[in-house]
Parts: sequence; structure tokens; C-alpha cells
Amino acid sequence: TKVATTDFYKNVNGSGLGDTGNDMLIYGGKLYIVMNVSSYLEVAEASSAKSIKKIQLKNSSSQPLVPRNIISFKNHVFVSCWDGSVQVIDTTTLEITKSIKVGANPEQMAIYGNELYVTNSGGITPGFDSTISVVDLNTLTETSKIVVGTNPTTITADNAGNIYVGYIGNYGNIHPGLAKVN
Repeated sequence: TKVATTDFYKNVNGSGLGDTGNDMLIYGGKLYIVMNVSSYLEVAEASSAKSIKKIQLKNSSSQPLVPRNIISFKNHVFVSCWDGSVQVIDTTTLEITKSIKVGANPEQMAIYGNELYVTNSGGITPGFDSTISVVDLNTLTETSKIVVGTNPTTITADNAGNIYVGYIGNYGNIHPGLAKVN
């Protein structure tokens, strides 16, 4: 009907989402909303936005992991977190099943075959990162890093096995660019 409903989540659940919704995904009938500053993943029914569960994304000392982006693969969602990890969440139990160590300040992710590619921006650490992490989706471990350009943040895969990575540079003498990884 082309009618927008503002505060949809709040109207359904009686409270707002939190601070800084950074990314979201619909997968398996569920809506996953990455709440960056509030450091959790909201899981809701995709059709109604009725809250199912808030998954806290904090370390054992209750420090926020600072979640950024989300992607899905075979009954799991993967959430990149600025603490240098990708959190693996089972979409049936809605529990974190593993934390995968990757590079500094990971951002967007892409999947090709049985590999997850994660941009490591290093955007808030001293000095920028210039790599993407390659994660084996069978073992859920990082297998390698590929140098692509300073401060990579965006990534996508095509059907031919190519990975395209946008990198920002250092906002000064290192300019932005696009890398292609085969």
C-alpha cells in the first residue's frame, strides 16, 4: 500500500530498539537487528517485529564487542564486532556458539562457497588494517588474511568466485579504491 509506519518496533513491543541500529537481516522468518552502541543483536519475528530475544554481545568482563554487520549461512548468522571477532549464532537456539578471531575492527562480510570473507578496517585502532580475513565455514576458523588496501570496509562476492573489496584509505595521502580478489 506504500504506507510507512514509524516506530513499528516500538509500537509492537512497547519499547524502542536501543542505540544505533547498524545493520539488519531477514533469515528463516526472523529479523536480526544489529544494535551497535547498545551492543546486542535483537531477534524478532520478521512478519510482525515482535521481539523474540536480545542476544548480548559483550565479553566475559561485560565490555561491549561493538557489533557492526551481519550475514547468514546454513542455520547460522555471523556478526562482525569491532573487538576483532565474528560471533557465530545458531539460528535455532539463538545462542552464540563460537567467537572467531579475525583482524582489527571487522566490518562487512561476504560468502563464496564455504568461505566467509571479512573486511578488517582497523578504523578505530592506531593505524589502519589493510586485510580481509578468510574463514573456513566448515571449521569456523580463520585460515588466512589477504592484503587488499588500507581501511577495507565494504565487500561483495560474485557468482564466478571473485570478491570485490572497497577500501577507504587513510583520509589523507592514501586514497580509496577497489580491490578484486579471485
